[in-house]
Amino acid sequence: MARSLFSRPLDIIFLFYFITHIPSTVLLSPQTLLPPHWVPAFMKEAMRTWVGMSGDPWMAQSLAGKPVDWWFKGIIAFGELPISLPFFFYLIHGLWNDRAQIRIPAIIYSSHVATTLIPILSEIFFAHPELSEDQRRMLVAAYLPYLVIPLLFLFRMTVGFEDWRSGAGDDLAFARKKRA
Repeated sequence: MARSLFSRPLDIIFLFYFITHIPSTVLLSPQTLLPPHWVPAFMKEAMRTWVGMSGDPWMAQSLAGKPVDWWFKGIIAFGELPISLPFFFYLIHGLWNDRAQIRIPAIIYSSHVATTLIPILSEIFFAHPELSEDQRRMLVAAYLPYLVIPLLFLFRMTVGFEDWRSGAGDDLAFARKKRA
């Protein structure tokens, strides 16, 4: 029998992560791949707003009609859109319904996403002197959850999996047991 979502606070965080990742994936990511005349005006406006606030170098390249860095385009074209986007719905369903069978796919997803954030964060820190400190902070704040949450999810699905899945307790009981 599925445990209550409210007894699994980490799952609420993971659900929030996947649900909120869908709009940015749908509105922003495709613009790095599509010809500008294929992109609807509302998506261009979302991109202009984001780039205006953050100075996001990859989205700015796309917005300016310049070629986007090949490695970033590869992450979007071969990872985020064809694999991650449909997978968000699978994980949302699995987390919502407390399904253990999401374990192996979740391990693969989490490992992949955490790995893709290494070059992204490295570029933010070391390769874009044109970014102001405020823009750099905003980009780190925007991209860092895509490293931290997948690493936490990876931990949950590997090291913490048996304790999480045991019928002996919930997330809160697991946390209390670890402190004791």
